[in-house]
Amino acid sequence: MDKIRFEERIGEESEKIVKIYINERSFIDLVKEYETSFAGSIAGDYAWLWSDVVFLPSRHFLGEPIYELDFYNGKSAVLGCECGIVECWPLVAKITLTQDTVTWSDFEQPHRGPESAGGHWDYRTFGPFVFDRKEYESQLSKG
Repeated sequence: MDKIRFEERIGEESEKIVKIYINERSFIDLVKEYETSFAGSIAGDYAWLWSDVVFLPSRHFLGEPIYELDFYNGKSAVLGCECGIVECWPLVAKITLTQDTVTWSDFEQPHRGPESAGGHWDYRTFGPFVFDRKEYESQLSKG
C-alpha cells in the first residue's frame, strides 16, 4: 500500500498551502518525472492547493470536489496552476473510497485531452495510488 503525507506550509504570498508526499516523494516531482516524456519543459508546472481545500472539514480529497472545482466529471483537482487559479492548469484524479482504502486513479490534465491542439497527455500508466483509509483520513485531519 502507498503512503501519503500532507504537510502544511506558508506559500509565497503568506497563504497556507499543503505539500503532498507519496511514498516520501514530492507529488509534484512524481508528476514531473512522468510528464517529462510528453510535456517537455512544462512538465510538472503545478502548484500545491490551499489548506482549506485539502484538510477536513473539506471533503475535496475524499472524492467530493468543492463546488468551485466541481467541473471535472467527478474528479478532484489534486494540484493547481502556478498562477494561483487552480482551474487554469490543474491535475485531476478520481478519488475512490472503500471501507479500508482511498485510491487516486484516472489522472488527467483537462487542457491536454484527446482533442487538444497542444497534444494529448496520457496518464494511463501513472498510478493508481492506494492508501490506507485510516492513515489517509488521519493526515487530512492535521490541518
